[in-house]
Amino acid sequence: LHTSIAFAQLEECPSDGISYLPHPDCTRYIICVNGEATDAECPRPLYYNPRTEHCEFPENVPECVGGTRPPVFNGTTTELTSTTSETHPPTEEPTLEPSTTETPPPNTLTECGQTIQTDSGYIQYKLNQNYSAGELCAFIIRLDRYTGCDFTLEETGVFNSSSDTITVFRISEQEQALPLVKLDRHSPIAYFLYSTFAVVFKTTSNAGTGFRLRFESRNTLSTKIPGTMLVYNNQTSTPLRFPLNPNGGSEWDAIIITSGAKLITNPESTLQLMVYDFFVNPDCNSWFNVHSFDGTTAKFEGRVCGLNKKALAFNTKGLFIVLFYKSSISTEDYLGSIEWFETTTNITSQN
Repeated sequence: LHTSIAFAQLEECPSDGISYLPHPDCTRYIICVNGEATDAECPRPLYYNPRTEHCEFPENVPECVGGTRPPVFNGTTTELTSTTSETHPPTEEPTLEPSTTETPPPNTLTECGQTIQTDSGYIQYKLNQNYSAGELCAFIIRLDRYTGCDFTLEETGVFNSSSDTITVFRISEQEQALPLVKLDRHSPIAYFLYSTFAVVFKTTSNAGTGFRLRFESRNTLSTKIPGTMLVYNNQTSTPLRFPLNPNGGSEWDAIIITSGAKLITNPESTLQLMVYDFFVNPDCNSWFNVHSFDGTTAKFEGRVCGLNKKALAFNTKGLFIVLFYKSSISTEDYLGSIEWFETTTNITSQN
């Protein structure tokens, strides 16, 4: 079992299925997927509520004081109290210099690998800060109730849009080729149908600063297949098994995989994805779709759905977008798995 440390208590990730654990920082929580722990963050200014397993306004999470969750001992939340009656004279508050960093608005993603489910919000990455060459920073957005989304690049310090790009992908259940658009100061607006999107910031220079991208739905109600959005920027220690929720019905998951949120520049190295095909019925009612993006070109690598009955290897210098779909008629609790790692082995991608 993999563990996450929450003050004095070690909380274990269950080895099967999906679960959510509280984090000492009330704005964060732990997503456990088949024993693998991934750190996630609530949209600002929300706190994670372990009673409802949702991000909520701070007044609904009264145990969080100043954004910190109190220690947990033997399943009981312990309030922190002073053990002495010593008093001290009031301390003069320091004079703060004005901050040069703009506070992000609510529902804002600010770090590589974050995901969000909401109908409007922002991605604000290194705004007014210099970025580094070789970044490959991915985010996933899933609209909560609606379908159809407007994207507006409100601010950008990216001047060389040929080398440093902001790419928005539309992700849907059935499409093999993922429609995409690149946003820059000359073309800052785009609209996409459907409700799940990946945003990827790729840099090959360090001659600029970050950006703020606003997204907003058009308030068209939509029914969605339940699923999970995850971004992994590290190597997997054990294969990730699907379906992620073995006791559920239909499932649709979007997984992005990178090598440390960076492009691989070593000519002898690649990010390798292994897909293990254990689909019982080779009728492709349930499947994996594998896409790669090297920062410039997006490629549909192939669909895995019971026709191979073996492990398939895919390679990229950039990232993978893996989509898993489980049909409601599939009753198996194991259909396949994936694992990934950076390798120097020269293996030709499967198609």
